[in-house]
Amino acid sequence: MGGEVVVPSGVSWLHDRLKEMGTERVEYLKEGIAEGVPLHEYQAMVGRYKEAKRVLSIILPELFEEFYSAEQADDEELEELENE
Repeated sequence: MGGEVVVPSGVSWLHDRLKEMGTERVEYLKEGIAEGVPLHEYQAMVGRYKEAKRVLSIILPELFEEFYSAEQADDEELEELENE
């Protein structure tokens, strides 16, 4: 137990949680489609699957891009101060 405890920020936790929930939704929809759904529900299910994939691969990273780049800039500023 000599390791350092890392406490994630609230935003980092939210990003990780949304990513986890999105991945679970994609897998749930994929499994539902694979097991077969009635024809009248198939198109809607495929649409929900595609939308969940889009959110996970495009929208979620865009939402948190600004936060992570600002956090990285803060870290670089701190490193510069320590070297001076």
